[in-house]
Formats: sequence, structure tokens, C-alpha cells
Amino acid sequence: MTLRVREVQVEDLAAIVDLVGQLGYPSEEQAVAERLERLAADPRSWVYVAVEGQRIVGLAAVHVMSILERDHPIARITAMVVDDRVRGSGVGRALLERLEERARAEGCDKIDLTTRHEREEAGAFYRRMG
Repeated sequence: MTLRVREVQVEDLAAIVDLVGQLGYPSEEQAVAERLERLAADPRSWVYVAVEGQRIVGLAAVHVMSILERDHPIARITAMVVDDRVRGSGVGRALLERLEERARAEGCDKIDLTTRHEREEAGAFYRRMG
């Protein structure tokens, strides 16, 4: 199957709820739907999903913002998760590459993110990706 990354769609909701839960934020469908709606209304926020065949296997969200101490806006990764059944298969890299494309298109010269200390694998992934 071929992996592709695209913007989130309404019909992705159930998979998004599952992935947000895997990220450590169990949520009801209605709550996630409302969050996605708010993000969709924000012209500087995007949510992408990684799709393998017909199955959503990852998601990433990014927000572009201007900050006082920099001339160019920065892109902040606000959420990123790969389905635990396919971690290590290139899904995270594909999502990050898409976020980098969006960030460049928005004039960003830096991507920022935070992750929990206990997410050692995530920290190692981000360090490998630079």
C-alpha cells in the first residue's frame, strides 16, 4: 500500500479520536469534532492525516505564529501521533515532511515542538529528524 498525507476530513473523526487517545488524551467524538472545527476556522492552523490504503495511521497538527523575538513566523507542531501498530515504518517522517512543506509555504524558518519526557521514543525521533 502507498502512504499518502492529506488534510483531515470530517469522515476521519473516529480514527482521529483513536489517535488522540493513543497520544494520551482520551476524548469523546463530539469534543474532538468541536476541536477540529475550531482549527479549521483558524487560517494559520492545519491538521493532516497519514493514510495507508483506506486506514488512517497517523496525524499531525501545526500552527503558524508570529512571535516578538523573530522576524519570520514559526511553525509549532501542536500534535503528532503515529498509530502504535505502524510506528517505525516511515509514517512519522512523511507527516513531518508535510508539516515542513506547509511551514516553508507560510514563510517560517523554524519549527518548534514540545513532547513529554516520558515519550522517549518520540524525543529520539524528533532528534533524528533534526
